[in-house]
Amino acid sequence: MSRPLKLTLFLLVFGSLFYITHFHYELRPSDIRDIVLSFGFWGPLFFIFLYAIGPVAFLPTSVLSLGAGLAFGVWPGVLYIIIGATAAATTGYVMGRFF
Repeated sequence: MSRPLKLTLFLLVFGSLFYITHFHYELRPSDIRDIVLSFGFWGPLFFIFLYAIGPVAFLPTSVLSLGAGLAFGVWPGVLYIIIGATAAATTGYVMGRFF
């Protein structure tokens, strides 16, 4: 695949994700809490995954952080945020390094 085609595809995919997440979804911390708690026992793992892909999918991490505090409480929420932020940094590094 040629370089201009890759760049065009990349910009198209991320531009679409940005448009969808910012203009079609209104995320509130209470919505994040409800979604995460609906996963029951797997809620913390789902939240960490959501936090890890948040920067890639243009999800606002401030809303995710507030949702973690509402869903899990202060200290467990902080722990899950730290783990998720580390996973997000790793995700960003891997994408930058290999793609």
